[in-house]
Amino acid sequence: MTTHSQPLHRCGRVVAVGPHYWPVLLAILGLLLVTVLATTQASAAASSMSMSMVGDARQQPGDEHQQQQQLVSHIPIKQRPKSLHEQSQFHTLLALQRHGHFLLAPHRRFQEDNIRAAYTDPLNLPLTNSLPTQSASYYGPVSIGTPPQTFYFDFDTGSSNFWVTSSSCSNCPLTQGYDHKRSSSYRKDGSHFKIQYGIGEVNGYLSRDTVHFNLVALGSNSNNNHHNITVRDIVFGEATSQQAQPARLPAAGLIGLAFKSLAVNSVTPLLDTLFDKKMIPKNVFGMYLSTAVTGDRQGMLTIGGYDSTLFRGPLVYTPIVHDRWYVIKVGQLRVGSHVIVGESSAIVDSGTSCLAGPSDDVNAIMERINIDVDCGGMDTAPNITISIAGHPFTITPKDYTLNMGGQCQVCIQGMNLPKSAPYRWILGDSFMHGFYTVFDKQRNRVGFASAVH
Repeated sequence: MTTHSQPLHRCGRVVAVGPHYWPVLLAILGLLLVTVLATTQASAAASSMSMSMVGDARQQPGDEHQQQQQLVSHIPIKQRPKSLHEQSQFHTLLALQRHGHFLLAPHRRFQEDNIRAAYTDPLNLPLTNSLPTQSASYYGPVSIGTPPQTFYFDFDTGSSNFWVTSSSCSNCPLTQGYDHKRSSSYRKDGSHFKIQYGIGEVNGYLSRDTVHFNLVALGSNSNNNHHNITVRDIVFGEATSQQAQPARLPAAGLIGLAFKSLAVNSVTPLLDTLFDKKMIPKNVFGMYLSTAVTGDRQGMLTIGGYDSTLFRGPLVYTPIVHDRWYVIKVGQLRVGSHVIVGESSAIVDSGTSCLAGPSDDVNAIMERINIDVDCGGMDTAPNITISIAGHPFTITPKDYTLNMGGQCQVCIQGMNLPKSAPYRWILGDSFMHGFYTVFDKQRNRVGFASAVH
């Protein structure tokens, strides 16, 4: 959906000391020696009464023009350097871990921030196709607060903000939204936010709370185990008013996956925060959106990388050519063998259900597609092929048609965007049905491969 503004618990074991444990003993002796040296240095420093100051960079509120400038600013994070004693602790603990022993760090905060291992494999969040509820979207569960309050969210590559329906919303379709009064980890922010989407608007205020994910880790060392990931002090929006329902039931809100430069109030996108906190190995995610409405392969969001079991063939990458959305260059669009349009630009948007483009071009497409409401003509309808990075990507009538209980609707829409828009076409779910899509923020690229259904 496009916006227009805008512990690790380790189990040690006790064993007899053998020759291969001498490195451990030497590491501990090293720790003791460096601790004595560090204490001596600290005493000397205290006698000289030296002092250093570390500044605090904060964004300040301003007028609308200043706020627009803040959207594209990057504020460096200042970090206190570790002392000699802390460095010694860190390297000693690493030596112990290499020999199968795990000690508690002397300071709890130091242990949490530096010793806890990040998830080195990508993590999967299963998504559900909402088509049986007459809503063409995909949603997945995320929990907020302490104790957790679980809601379904639509994951949107066309926007950047994370918001949930508030329990105090007066005109929202969800009757029981997030109630911060029930959460012991809630912190008030209070800043107002307003987001205008292509089909609606939300208003409310920002809040801070703990967010929980129940994810499945991939990789040979994970055994497909479920992992409960908890991330503290996440900023998100509580929606107290909605117009035209940009998130439809059963979804209680949206989780935007685009760039921070697009985010209202310059709020850091949720997956960016996971990467910044070293919870995931890469600032990369993959999306799998199937036309299936039953089973365990309706949809999948893979964070920290991609799931190679969900596609076949190589990934074809193309650069992102805009700093706010996943905009790419596309070549010819053909219906069957007939060329409809030449080179253009397109946004890859999981928040848009259909393939959308200029009205005249869409009319030319629809003239060659004859699918009845009762789904007659599906077998003879043409494929649509779009060229990306010199490779043809073909979607079938099953991909671009919504089948709702035996009634079919071709999901291709005419949309004349302003000339100032950086794209002419929207590659929505109709296109993504056919292709596993990788969004790589680190290398500023999008990758496509044929989805496995």
